[in-house]
Amino acid sequence: MINPWLEELIKLSKADSEDPVVQLVVQVQEGREQEVAAALRRMGVRVIDVAGPFLLVSARPSQAYEIARVPGVVEVSYNAPMWTMDLVTGDYLKRVAARSDPLLSRLSRAQLSELGIELEERPLGAGRFEIRRCGAVLVYDVEGCATVATTRRVLQAPPLSQAELARTKVGIIDTGVPPLHPAFRKGPFLEVSFVPEPPTDTMGHGTWCSTAAWGDPAPTAFGNFEPVARAPGQLFAMAKVFMAFGYTTDFLVIKAMDFLSRWGARVVSMSLGGPLQGSVDEDPASAAVAHYHRRYGTIFVIAAGNSGPQEWTIASPGASPYALTVGSVSYLDPSHVASYSSRGPNGAWYKGHRGAWEADYEKYGDLIVKPDVVSPGGTVEHQVVAGVTPWYDGLFELAPPSGFDLMTGTSMATPQVAALVSLALDRGLASSLSELKERLRATSQGAKSVDSGWGLALWPRLAYGTY
Repeated sequence: MINPWLEELIKLSKADSEDPVVQLVVQVQEGREQEVAAALRRMGVRVIDVAGPFLLVSARPSQAYEIARVPGVVEVSYNAPMWTMDLVTGDYLKRVAARSDPLLSRLSRAQLSELGIELEERPLGAGRFEIRRCGAVLVYDVEGCATVATTRRVLQAPPLSQAELARTKVGIIDTGVPPLHPAFRKGPFLEVSFVPEPPTDTMGHGTWCSTAAWGDPAPTAFGNFEPVARAPGQLFAMAKVFMAFGYTTDFLVIKAMDFLSRWGARVVSMSLGGPLQGSVDEDPASAAVAHYHRRYGTIFVIAAGNSGPQEWTIASPGASPYALTVGSVSYLDPSHVASYSSRGPNGAWYKGHRGAWEADYEKYGDLIVKPDVVSPGGTVEHQVVAGVTPWYDGLFELAPPSGFDLMTGTSMATPQVAALVSLALDRGLASSLSELKERLRATSQGAKSVDSGWGLALWPRLAYGTY
């Protein structure tokens, strides 16, 4: 079967007769990976890598139909780009991805929008991406930001003295983690890079997410920093899928999901996303979420995306009914969903395929309606501070870096929810994703909303089913 998003991409990109070599993700029946790989090689298709029942191959778009007919092949998809879900780097990486891709680079902005990749033209410093700096070095007014010590209180997280994991393994798929950060002195932890760079963070995004979720307390120029939870080094793993100022792809994310699931991570935080390729069963990254959750019980906590306030803007793989998908709210007013936070009911592909949406809604019910919950990820006026790489801090403040700075996005909301989920599992207060979702449904104030899902991810709701 050919992924419908790939079919549309091939059609849109046929402006000339060129048939470039591209990367495709081939999902196969579990256990038939080597058989299918051998068959593809006999066809002259280069098999680049294998991650569970997912193969990465190099081929021409016109070969996708032939590949789909190989016995054992379930789906052929495009190895589409993904980007981080913070407002500063994410929008930049999305544009780099669209301009670097051999097929996407041929398309107009309108055609990209048809595929669920929005590249709005904005004057520098205008609109919703105007980020007002609130650093304490050059601007002696920090009212426009708060550290995670504040946002964890909004979520009613348990006291930090009671928030250390004892046995639950956790992981993050992101940009890496720097060694010996003031808010991340965990001792040895597992770090692996799936890109041709060391696993050290070269961007800052992964450091923010890691310190916010499972870091260590530290003083900062913005006030005291406290993570939502803490994880000893032996329980933490970072899978790096982004190079410095580089986007990632579906397959790299799938490979990281495969690695962390096999390692034993119960909770994986993913502050990233890309276009939904077809339905949630056809989209390769969403299919991987389903596969690894069913196979290993891994709970993937995933950012909804930063393409709001329009509806039908949920990113992949947060679109998956097997993900716990997180939107963003203001920490000053948690009833206020951030303007940038992606809205449901799901991804852009469904907007033009309402029959498929109705069929999948009948199949999954409100599990397919996204986001599932919201969490304080900040707004452009009120942003959230956690650990970053020193260069990121120094770049924006033009001063000696302290290793802490603000970011805003559903990227920031996501690791905080992942931390609460890991605490609930670690304490034996919850045992599965379905149990957590049922608690959220039971304590919601009504039907699931396309803006905020079942509402704020409060600790009492996740851990005790009370609110």
